[in-house]
Amino acid sequence: MDKYGKLFESFTENEINQIAQLKRLFECISGDRDLRMAVRKKK
Repeated sequence: MDKYGKLFESFTENEINQIAQLKRLFECISGDRDLRMAVRKKK
């Protein structure tokens, strides 16, 4: 097994799903200027 496979072995299925959702959120924020600006205004 490669090093990435070993890394994911330490997480539960639920944790992996949460990581995937966070990754999608980060991708949306970094790729969508309007969303990024709206998130900044909420602070």
